[in-house]
Amino acid sequence: MKKYIFILTVIVISSCNHTQKAEIKNTSKATKKELRPFFDSDKIAHYYLNFSEDEFTKFIRKDNRTKKEAEFSNLFTGYLPNTIPKEDFEKTLLNHNYKKSNLSIKQQNEIQDVFSEKDSLMNYGYACAAEYRDIFVFKKKEKIIGIAKSVLNAVASRL
Repeated sequence: MKKYIFILTVIVISSCNHTQKAEIKNTSKATKKELRPFFDSDKIAHYYLNFSEDEFTKFIRKDNRTKKEAEFSNLFTGYLPNTIPKEDFEKTLLNHNYKKSNLSIKQQNEIQDVFSEKDSLMNYGYACAAEYRDIFVFKKKEKIIGIAKSVLNAVASRL
């Protein structure tokens, strides 16, 4: 009887080790998968706005906004633009005090990796208001093909 229990225990233990190895092999294949970028671009322009929390609070509480302030509100806190604007979007950003920063090729490649098609396990709600200080403009042959707005301090983004 002890022999049967011993043999059964050995079989169970040895079969458990094989399932762990199989799971590890499957996960390593998934990580090697090529990530396809959202935007097939050859250049990325980065725009940043230095806007303090105090300025943001004053701006949000303001009741009567001018047309320019309403446009800024849509850029900074809204989901707009939902499509590629017909007018020069980069001039609009510069008109609202966004500063253009030059990205190296390495930084552009890293941004392409961030904005790529991949599975995400993040499904969070955000308690803070969206403050899109960083806007990335993706270009192909000098034509805008995509815009990504990001809230880097709250880990949120809008494509």
